[in-house]
Amino acid sequence: MESLPNMHVAVMPLRVDGAQIRVLGRRVPYTIFLALATGKPRTVGRLAGECHFSRKAVYDALGVMGDAGLVGIHRHTVTANERSSARLWLEGYMEAVMSWIDVREDASVLFRMIPSHVGGPHARILRGYEPGAPMGLAEMHIFTHEPFLDLMKSIVQKGAYFRRQPRRVAVRPAEDVQITWVEGIPYQKDAGKVDC
Repeated sequence: MESLPNMHVAVMPLRVDGAQIRVLGRRVPYTIFLALATGKPRTVGRLAGECHFSRKAVYDALGVMGDAGLVGIHRHTVTANERSSARLWLEGYMEAVMSWIDVREDASVLFRMIPSHVGGPHARILRGYEPGAPMGLAEMHIFTHEPFLDLMKSIVQKGAYFRRQPRRVAVRPAEDVQITWVEGIPYQKDAGKVDC
């Protein structure tokens, strides 16, 4: 589908070093890079704990990320390389995603950019609606990992799409839960059974 975020992804090979693209095409390095590029420097232990990865996965990812020039490590603290072509591209990609959400009212791209999922009363209604039950304007919860809480809160507070929503959208820390994708949106799989 032709969209502003997809077009931004299509031009990525023209703007980002090929080695960096290959590394960021994997989930763990992408998540770590996004956490560092949009937040503060972190230790390996914090990255592992906050992103719900094993220390080995983080060390392995940081090894290839360092080789590609994406991160720097100094005294156990990891930072994103501010001059990397991937970081500059990421800033533009985030702007494209925000514009798309506001113009097209399609938040699915947000969940592909930031590891997160939907839960709470709104998800319970969507996932487990029973005919005859009241629909109402149930609160929506977006769950994300610790490094992305401030970023997601900022997007929800500033984004015109979220301000137009008739229900309150709350951002909460994510826990390890099973996710199911429905129409491009990741939902907590047991949202219909468990109180969020």
